[in-house]
Amino acid sequence: MISSCLTSLMVDLEAGRAVLRTKPLGLGHTTKQHPEKLKVLPDTGSILVLMNKSVCVSKIESILADDSKFKRERQNKDQIESVEFRLTSCLRKLEDHGLLSEQELEALKLTGTVPPMLYGLPRSHKPDVPIRPIIDICDSPYHATASWLADKLKPIRHQIASHSLRETFEFV
Repeated sequence: MISSCLTSLMVDLEAGRAVLRTKPLGLGHTTKQHPEKLKVLPDTGSILVLMNKSVCVSKIESILADDSKFKRERQNKDQIESVEFRLTSCLRKLEDHGLLSEQELEALKLTGTVPPMLYGLPRSHKPDVPIRPIIDICDSPYHATASWLADKLKPIRHQIASHSLRETFEFV
């Protein structure tokens, strides 16, 4: 971990002060002295941010409350199994049409997957320190299929990239 290798600069956002520490800190854990504080890496920079758990949770809940971006669904094992079944059916159809080899189908076989997880990274360089939502799809039903599809689309992406702009200044 970064914090165990380097002296870390901890920013206590609620107190508005920075503290230089030399002891390693485990990320995503609380301190023994302050169990209500959570240690997380920000979305940019190489500092360690110390936030109140309740503040972090309330900021993430306010992001999730936006109905235009998120929809609350029941999360249960049957739903994950249903997604696995639908994805496996689509992959078998691709194999039947000769677009997917038997080895690729085996590699993409979905078993024991978990729902995608949401977590937030504090944007310490912004006022009021908003949270940047991250959806982690590792070990979800979509992860292996998304990686396989990205590899298949890579040649097309490189062809299109010659017609794309890296920065808006290239357009001007």
